[in-house]
Amino acid sequence: MSPAAGRTGGGATVLLLSLVLRAPVVAPAPVLAVAQDDLGVSAAVAALLVTVPVLCFGLLAAPAGWVVGRLGTRAATLASLGGIAAALVLRVSAGPAGAVLGTVLLGAAITVANVVLPVLASAGDRRHAERLTTRYTVGMNLASLVATVVTAPLASAVGWRVAVTAPWLLACVVGAVATARSGSAVAGTGGRAGVPGGGPSDGGRRPWRHLVPVLLAVAFAGQTLSYYGITAWLPTQLDDLMGLGLVLAGSSAAVFQLTGALGPLLMAPVLRTGRIATGFAATTALWLTFPLGMLLAPGAWWLWALAAGAAQGATFTLVLTGVNRWARSPAEARRAAALVQGGGYAVGACGPVLLGTVHAVSGGWTAPMLVVVVAALGLGAAGMSSTSSRRADSTEASPVLEPARP
Repeated sequence: MSPAAGRTGGGATVLLLSLVLRAPVVAPAPVLAVAQDDLGVSAAVAALLVTVPVLCFGLLAAPAGWVVGRLGTRAATLASLGGIAAALVLRVSAGPAGAVLGTVLLGAAITVANVVLPVLASAGDRRHAERLTTRYTVGMNLASLVATVVTAPLASAVGWRVAVTAPWLLACVVGAVATARSGSAVAGTGGRAGVPGGGPSDGGRRPWRHLVPVLLAVAFAGQTLSYYGITAWLPTQLDDLMGLGLVLAGSSAAVFQLTGALGPLLMAPVLRTGRIATGFAATTALWLTFPLGMLLAPGAWWLWALAAGAAQGATFTLVLTGVNRWARSPAEARRAAALVQGGGYAVGACGPVLLGTVHAVSGGWTAPMLVVVVAALGLGAAGMSSTSSRRADSTEASPVLEPARP
């Protein structure tokens, strides 16, 4: 296979894999009440269909990194797609127990894909890596938006089980075919001993001993806490502040998801110029518009939601670009991705609980919005610091978080 054909095949794999990174997780949300009634479970159990995968993203990131290192990216990609497909079927075909088990399997399989994608992107030169990072961030956000918009109408026509399964099962099949056809473009970025970036004995720096990946993990934690906290509570907040009613507020909250795919495209000029610190400063400002806007001018909530939606897509791109720029090999990219995403998603899973608890204790929305302010400022400080620390953190001989070796 020629290098150009390999890049094309690998790019198709990245794009198709991105379609099932989040959409199967958010798809049940618009029909959660219907699923709850059909399965005969409580609201708390039904909510697990959405919340459990995020916990898996955090808790299983390190094991997923080990799996990718053992299998290589091609086999890991196929295993991830197969796991997602099996999980989608199990989730809707075996009653309440199957729904929960299928959701856990879904989270585990997507966690492997979360680690695979930065490794695939790191296999080319810097511009190629940044194009792929932008591509899969856009694909992930567009697919999530499609899932949010079309699941309920599709469910009314064919039932909720088919609506939350069929589109993403098809994406898994097409993605598996693209992965198989991409051949060496995917296989060459990991694997067992003798293959660059793979195997249990491969070398390279350990990201948890270096400041840049740790700072990127902090930045990603601020991103995910804000994103999942706002996603969970924006409908209730709109109902309380604007009196929209929960049904209309829930539909209106989709505005927050609308611009997620725009953020990575806005960052493309920033990535070309290499001004990553500027990108983090800009996305922090966009994040801050939401909590401050909701406190000072809640009537323009749609504008603040659009800005925050763009911010979350842009921040995701910047963080994973930071991972690829720090990593000197696919093995380092794999470990750094596991660290950054593991820590970030573990914190993000706490976002809905944290904002909900603060809201219940304070009796209003000022305190929860101040939590988002702190998270956004932490994101910006860590992200910008990671760019200034990269030069000091660039050699194995002088890692930032451990003494220099003689």
